[in-house]
Amino acid sequence: MEKGRVLYYTKTIVSAAGISLILNLPVVSLYPLLLWAVCLVLFQQKKSVDKREWLFTWGGALLFGIMLSLGLLQEQMGYGWKVALVRLVFIFAGSTIFFQWFLTVCFTFLDGGAVQTAKREKLSSRKMFGLCYLVMILFWFPAWLVHAPAFMSSDTIDQIQQALGIREISNHHPAIHTLLIRGLYRLTRLFGVRDINISFAVIGLLQLLAMAAVCAGAVTYIYRRKRSKGSLFLMIAFYGLVAYNAYYSITLWKDTLHAGFTVLFLMVVHATLTEPAGKNRRKLLVAVGVVGVLFCLFRSNATYALFGWCILLLLLVRKRWTEKKAVFLTVIGVLALSMLIKGPVYSSMGFAKPAFTENLSIPLQQIACVVANDRELTDQETELLGRIVAVDQIPDTYVDYISDPMKSLVAMCGHRDYLEEHKGEYFKLWLSLGMRYPKDYLFAWINQTKGYWYPNTSYWVYFGTIMQNDLGLSGLGIVPSEVTAGVDKWVERYKEIPLYGSLWNLGVYSWTMILLGIYALYKKRWEQALLVALPLCLWGTLLISTPVYAEFRYLYAVILSTPLLTGLIYGERSGTPEGEEG
Repeated sequence: MEKGRVLYYTKTIVSAAGISLILNLPVVSLYPLLLWAVCLVLFQQKKSVDKREWLFTWGGALLFGIMLSLGLLQEQMGYGWKVALVRLVFIFAGSTIFFQWFLTVCFTFLDGGAVQTAKREKLSSRKMFGLCYLVMILFWFPAWLVHAPAFMSSDTIDQIQQALGIREISNHHPAIHTLLIRGLYRLTRLFGVRDINISFAVIGLLQLLAMAAVCAGAVTYIYRRKRSKGSLFLMIAFYGLVAYNAYYSITLWKDTLHAGFTVLFLMVVHATLTEPAGKNRRKLLVAVGVVGVLFCLFRSNATYALFGWCILLLLLVRKRWTEKKAVFLTVIGVLALSMLIKGPVYSSMGFAKPAFTENLSIPLQQIACVVANDRELTDQETELLGRIVAVDQIPDTYVDYISDPMKSLVAMCGHRDYLEEHKGEYFKLWLSLGMRYPKDYLFAWINQTKGYWYPNTSYWVYFGTIMQNDLGLSGLGIVPSEVTAGVDKWVERYKEIPLYGSLWNLGVYSWTMILLGIYALYKKRWEQALLVALPLCLWGTLLISTPVYAEFRYLYAVILSTPLLTGLIYGERSGTPEGEEG
């Protein structure tokens, strides 16, 4: 048998075996054989692949294979380390082979978008925006109608109390968002509204209208660049029909507005990078500055993400400094102004800083995992831990997927200031324990971040009610309760619908963003790769600081950006300068 055929059959067998283990298919059954038959068909499709494509598809496949293997690592260890090692080898090798084929197919699909471009615009951009805006409102307004005034979690109630002056303002929840709530609430009072529920119904409706404008703007932006009709249709369908977009539009969270600012920032940055020098470009630079500051202020991790992204931007502009330096300098200004506002300005206004432990979710979880697993500590290490937390309570307090219990334990002991004042000592403690117990640290990190990168993890998606409160906030009851219950029941059906249910999984979006980034790099579309890098930087901050393993709203900015970036990358025409308009 020729060498090529041997390699072909080996790849199909290894891939079928690995995927069978990933899917937990019964070994003694027909299913693995059926899967092997599918692989035989898939892998025999030949396509000439150049060296560069081979390199990028295998590089992406290795990354996805590592993610899957890490996600299954703890589960496989239940078989004993010898059996687990064999299973993990098949899982890693099989999934990597499959994903290399999958990425090759995706690259072909994305290449096809260059051919399927829209013809001459039949609508002006203004009319297209108006049409999309109307569609968004049509799809989303029923959510407000059945759930007015808005969805409000405990975080929302806390912010409203700060906005009303019941509690002091803290930047634990972005102070700018709290001030926005205060301003809108006072505005409704100026217009004679005295019922707090009606005031917040107006605020919820205004947020819905604003988010609908952002989504309609994203579709219009793709339309103006003559992208494929398929891209436009899918964007409208995603924004309008995926129910959590409607529910998030009426949830008074900073995450919703931050997602909107992220989409706007990506659009103005893309337009600025592709716009020739002139008066219009100067206006775009101002927009980059304004939207960039809002992007940073509406989420605490956004400033860190933008800092990392700025380094990548420098790599892009260094060879075209004269042409692109204005964008880089504007982003530097955004970072400086954002840090100034979050620091001295907020301090001068008397806003409290977030607790220091909010930045230590993963290190705190890793140390807690070591203690909970009853690992040996020196007397000095135990004494140092005892200065900030009751060590004997850690095993009962530690929960491997959320850091709030541990942060609460530190707060309850009242020594958060001591921790902040002795950061160096505790950094050394964290480093020392990690070198002695790397397995515990690895599993603690996996369990704390798994939902953001392993696409077989689910968690709650939206907060579908108003948290019990003493402010008088409750549902307006515009429609009968039976209708409200029926709508909620329909929305929850996503758990029963294949393919549609995948759109409610965080791992799907992080993998899609990685795929888009790899493809943009493969095609040497540096501006597009840079755009994709911003959501990936946001995603990266969660991998080093998330307090919850799969909080959907924390990744909502990435989710809302995915259709825009997919539309830009999929629909680019061969030989057309990026950003050319009709």
